[in-house]
Amino acid sequence: MTAPAPEFSRPVALPRLGQVERFRIAADEGERAALARRFGLLAIERFEADVVLRRLREGARLEASIDAEVVQECVVTLEPVRNRVRDEFSLLYGAVVPAEHEDAVVEALEGDSIDVGEAAAQQLSLALDPYPRAAGVALQEPRAEGPRPDHPFAALAKLKKP
Repeated sequence: MTAPAPEFSRPVALPRLGQVERFRIAADEGERAALARRFGLLAIERFEADVVLRRLREGARLEASIDAEVVQECVVTLEPVRNRVRDEFSLLYGAVVPAEHEDAVVEALEGDSIDVGEAAAQQLSLALDPYPRAAGVALQEPRAEGPRPDHPFAALAKLKKP
């Protein structure tokens, strides 16, 4: 069974890749709507990435910055919350990690292309606010009070010997 095609696919063929390639990618309206469904967002109003791909001896290094405007649901009130998401990331593609990149995140190189759109989409999902809140809304701290008399263990507490 084949995995479904990514909603925001921008494959770059490695055989055609020069030493360093720079480009900007942007999701269109349909891609943004599909990504919003995938990530459980109310909407993605804008999603762009500036990408640099560098050829390595046995693979490539992707460095990118993403910039998006998203609409999430407030975790307290369920109201729409607008957020701007900006993030930078770097990935290595290939089987062998060069010594100077040993602390880098490594992705397996499948085939002869890198899908920079899917890499950017995955980074967007990681950079989203996991607990968006509407302006002025705060989570209430639990009250610090002792056990209530009707607490399920109140009867057991009475049985304790002093």
